[in-house]
Amino acid sequence: MLLAALGFSLMGGSAKLLKGSFNTGQLVFFRNLVGAIGLAAAFIIKPPVNKGGKFHWLVFRGFMGTVALYTLLYCVLHLPLSTAMTYNLSSAVFIALFSFLLFREYHGPFVLLAVVVGFLGNAVGV
Repeated sequence: MLLAALGFSLMGGSAKLLKGSFNTGQLVFFRNLVGAIGLAAAFIIKPPVNKGGKFHWLVFRGFMGTVALYTLLYCVLHLPLSTAMTYNLSSAVFIALFSFLLFREYHGPFVLLAVVVGFLGNAVGV
């Protein structure tokens, strides 16, 4: 998790430094290109086994991941870096909210309180 946080921090800082050279679409393309090269290497070493049979959900997840990355890099380029990263880290609050609304997952009063405090913190802090 620490390496992932470091990687996202370096990505955000690098995107901010490259603001004058690239637009958001180009940054998304090149970041996904690097990811595709890494995945291709991993698939060559150990080919994936697909047992799920739910290809449409895989395509949907890929599309939403691309939209999320595009909006994150757009925020990094057009907002202060700390604000953009704060919005990025608020995704856990939305995951908890949508898991309740879409899947009726309720994890108790403490999680509910954390979601409410998270939204209040976002509303007050902005």
